[in-house]
Amino acid sequence: MNYNIAAVLVIACMMAFTTLPGDAHAQYVEASASLGALSVFIDQGERISNRPVLQPEISLGIGWVTLGTFVNINAPFGDEQSFKMNQWDVYGTIAFPTGPIETEAGYGYSAEPIYSDGSLTLEPTHEVFADVAFPLNGFTPRVHGLVDLLADSGAFYGELGLAREVRLGLNLFEVEGVLAAASGYFTDDLVLSHTALQVTYGFDFGTAAVEFVGGAQLTINDTYRDLSSRFPVVIGTRVAL
Repeated sequence: MNYNIAAVLVIACMMAFTTLPGDAHAQYVEASASLGALSVFIDQGERISNRPVLQPEISLGIGWVTLGTFVNINAPFGDEQSFKMNQWDVYGTIAFPTGPIETEAGYGYSAEPIYSDGSLTLEPTHEVFADVAFPLNGFTPRVHGLVDLLADSGAFYGELGLAREVRLGLNLFEVEGVLAAASGYFTDDLVLSHTALQVTYGFDFGTAAVEFVGGAQLTINDTYRDLSSRFPVVIGTRVAL
């Protein structure tokens, strides 16, 4: 882990214990772990892997701050009998107490592995992001924006989402539509990259929660179409402790 990542994590921990000392929420500490399995891996409109993938993730919530890391790897199925890493992320987020509006900002170190002549090197990006979501007549509109700090000419990725959630006892059913735009990653200009629809069905066992996910992405921009094909479909499941 390089020094700027360590500095961000240390600052986040300090903020967790100094933010809103009178608020009970600012005092809790909670650890969680999850394991996801997906038919393919698509990130920000790009199809990273055509194979089934596994994504273990651990996180630690300290007051309003969450620190976490996950790795996405190809599962050893079929002709490929070994794990292969697709992406490794370390992130820190801060949630702001803004009433019914959910506001969150964070930093993410995202490393893409480069395999060459039997050796592995990591090609990192350093990203800052923000999310805003709010309930509105049974729906939840949200806005997500991300900027790559090290891109030469600046790189931006953003999403507009609209979700509908229905809770039936311990079961949760959610449908979300997303419209995404980007610039600086694969195109110089700001373009609409894709739109997507995702359906999630989850239920709670008390000590664990299970989610089943299905989604499809319609690629709009020609460059992104080459990266992900026009209409990739993803199915999978996630178990969280």
